[in-house]
Amino acid sequence: MTTVGLVLGAGGLHAAAQHAGILAALSEATGWDPRTADVVVGTSAGATTAVSLRAGVSATDLHASYARTPLSDEGQEIMDRVTTPLDLGSPSDGQSPDGDRSGSRRPANPMLVLRDLCSTARPRPVMALAGLLPVGTRDGSSLGARSTEIHPEPWPDHPTWICAVDLRSGKRVVLGRDDVATTIGPAVQASTAVPGWFRPVEIDGRRLVDGGVHSTTN
Repeated sequence: MTTVGLVLGAGGLHAAAQHAGILAALSEATGWDPRTADVVVGTSAGATTAVSLRAGVSATDLHASYARTPLSDEGQEIMDRVTTPLDLGSPSDGQSPDGDRSGSRRPANPMLVLRDLCSTARPRPVMALAGLLPVGTRDGSSLGARSTEIHPEPWPDHPTWICAVDLRSGKRVVLGRDDVATTIGPAVQASTAVPGWFRPVEIDGRRLVDGGVHSTTN
């Protein structure tokens, strides 16, 4: 029996729009419905696309939502669940999440740079950059709220892996696969928490940031 995995990578709003266009074209050309993938792996922007698919939005309707053309009745009904405006973050007074104004200018975790330099694995400059950048001060909660609205159940019934990075250890955390307690909204918010911009998201005692820090596709 063939198992189909769908990997949706990072890249911001442009990547999300590209996911929609490519999946719609793939569906039209082959008849395959991305919603039926046995496992979906989402990183950053890919996490938002993954949740939309698992909520029941078709590839055609995803494409229509970006192209600003009419959706199917089914797709429109699902999309209408989302009432929270998309807010990519306003500076929260220049303060770090703990309210320390000076702390907002300190590197988030310089040890990530040292670990990268000492590692025998392939260098990951984005990981080092995440450690050097100050902790983000913008509120990314709208991304989590919108994911919760479009997918009200705590987690999809079918395997859905949302990738983030532990800011303390630098290790990848795969929400939905690893033993980490969370729901879909915080998972997406963590996976999209761009270092230096959005605040890290605390889940199960870990401070998580954008999964693209580890790999754009994971």
